[in-house]
Amino acid sequence: MKLQYTPNAPIKLDSLFNEFYHLLNFRIYPNSIGGNKLHLKLCEKFKNITYNKLSNNGILYNRSNLTKIDGHFSLILIKQLSGSNYIYHYHLSIIKVNIKFNETERLYYITPLESHSLTSCSLEDLSHQYANFQKHNENGLDSKSFGSLSLDTDDLEISVVLDSFTFKNDFNSLISGNNALSSFIHNIWAPIGLLTNRELYLFSLTVPFDKYKKYWLNNYSIELSQTVYEYLKSDVMVMPDDLKSTKFSNVEEYSDFSEYSDYDECEIRFDFNSPEFLDFFSAISESIKSFGGLVLPYLNGSYLQDGSWIINNTTVCTDLRDVILLLKSSTKWHGDSDSILKLFLYKVINQNHSTQFKLFYYDREIIIISQLFLNHVYDSLISNKHSHKLIRRILEFSNHKLIHLIPENLSNFVVDLYILNRTDEIYIMNIVPFNFNSEIIFTWDQIYEYATSRTPFTHDESIKIDYYGNIAFVVMSSNKLSRHKLYSFCSEDVEELAKILT
Repeated sequence: MKLQYTPNAPIKLDSLFNEFYHLLNFRIYPNSIGGNKLHLKLCEKFKNITYNKLSNNGILYNRSNLTKIDGHFSLILIKQLSGSNYIYHYHLSIIKVNIKFNETERLYYITPLESHSLTSCSLEDLSHQYANFQKHNENGLDSKSFGSLSLDTDDLEISVVLDSFTFKNDFNSLISGNNALSSFIHNIWAPIGLLTNRELYLFSLTVPFDKYKKYWLNNYSIELSQTVYEYLKSDVMVMPDDLKSTKFSNVEEYSDFSEYSDYDECEIRFDFNSPEFLDFFSAISESIKSFGGLVLPYLNGSYLQDGSWIINNTTVCTDLRDVILLLKSSTKWHGDSDSILKLFLYKVINQNHSTQFKLFYYDREIIIISQLFLNHVYDSLISNKHSHKLIRRILEFSNHKLIHLIPENLSNFVVDLYILNRTDEIYIMNIVPFNFNSEIIFTWDQIYEYATSRTPFTHDESIKIDYYGNIAFVVMSSNKLSRHKLYSFCSEDVEELAKILT
């Protein structure tokens, strides 16, 4: 007998893997965001968190004649984040999932479809937000806001049983639940919106600088005032007078920066002779001089690669004008910021970007090594013999030094490394959480899919991937137009464009 059941609220996460398990007599496993099975290690971790400690004590419905269930429903879970001064932040997620029975394996799989998230510093405020969310759903066009399930059963009272598994506005019951399970689900389903980039940055990035200072590439940090920030982010390409005369005569000749229609307005709005601008310009110039004339800028998670076209397809700067042009031409650093931004200027020991890499750690293990700068092809990286050596060197540094510097509560993070050619020394350039920036070859959805299910990446001929165990070594193999839409044109691109236009 088929019955339709429409939940009147989201189902609690703990109930899904506890009461549901005893009700159905079949286990339920989460899939990846792409609908693939989790890889073996994650499956074992999930089983240890969820099923190895379950018992029948207190479960009243373990003899139900419910034989099958399919459809979709909403889950509710809460993640408690500890901020500064021991202040807690609560992140509530309502996740729409599909449930399907696997006849071969005799178990259920759930796959996430979409999510809604609410964040607050207090449970009282979170309760108000949830009430508004629920009211919006009740008044919406979809009468099945929290799902619709098809049940194989002749038990007409089954809906009463299932209703007991739904959320009853008791937030303390969510907090006192299986926090390890909530954290696990957040971890594998993060790309569907469970944690925002900024929250990850504020709450997860707790790496103490003094622990890895000796491994850190020399840099200067320069705080951006609100006025400087607005100038750099503005569309008006106006430079201070003393920076207009430069070696980039071709840029001057074919541009109308000085005759820009908003030039006069910009001069009024931004006073380049004010102390905040003079201090900012002076700090950049002094940093460049101190580092021997070569610096690599970094701002708000970006190396400004999308603006490199303005200074001969490079992000290495030799003077103040280079830095300002690069900052003004890049938009990748424009993401939202809840705190004062700092411009980092890294010392450039050599200009060979082929020895700079981005390492992706998931569950504190390297899963991807990719070249850091994506607008060039390096023959040495395409060579398997050379890549073997690089991976061994990186793994040695990671296993013996780097991983011991990272707090244990930071599981997923990205590290940028700089390997010196002559000495093989390795320096850290950046450590940030997952989802923090988009200067990557693949999307974050693809990266999470590989991290959780080990599904190989799909890619075009512009990318070369070699798999070494669980590690994907990713490099650019072609300068064709299709290689990566996020980054600037190189000379080969110009030639391709010329062919197309003629």
